[in-house]
Amino acid sequence: MKTMKEVNHMLGIKVKKVEEGIRISQITYANQILKKFGMINCKPRSVLLLVGISLSSNNRLDTEKGKEEIKEVLYQEALGLLIWLQVVTQPDLSFAVNLLSRFATNPERAYWKVMKHTMAYVKGTTEYGIAYHHRSSLQPVGFTDSDFANDKDIQHSTDSHVFYIGRGLVSWSTKC
Repeated sequence: MKTMKEVNHMLGIKVKKVEEGIRISQITYANQILKKFGMINCKPRSVLLLVGISLSSNNRLDTEKGKEEIKEVLYQEALGLLIWLQVVTQPDLSFAVNLLSRFATNPERAYWKVMKHTMAYVKGTTEYGIAYHHRSSLQPVGFTDSDFANDKDIQHSTDSHVFYIGRGLVSWSTKC
């Protein structure tokens, strides 16, 4: 039988043993995203989205020139990288990622500005992660929220949920 060493990194996830249990984060991965899009030295933001932000499919680019301009900024690639960060260790990004995903097939410059603001938020939260405590209760706790048909295009609600077992986050989702 072979003794394995402790895991420090796996799939871009930093695993750190702490006194209470373990903590996972993606500091290196988040910094790679910021570097790739020239935002490593941006001013960190403490708010994920600005209050009153309203994105609509009515603002989409219809001209070929406009579509080519926005392709240069690699909107879908940036979105995909943020999705991995959100799915693994930063559920706080869920709402913004869901909102930006709605426009992935035909983004517009205004959406890219929101994407850049979200990346600036990532800059301010690179240390965020999820902690799992070994002495936590196994009692599940859940929270839900909805914006009650705030989508201006299709009049659907955006619903979210988070579930914890003890103090460790085990499930989260945001969907329209």
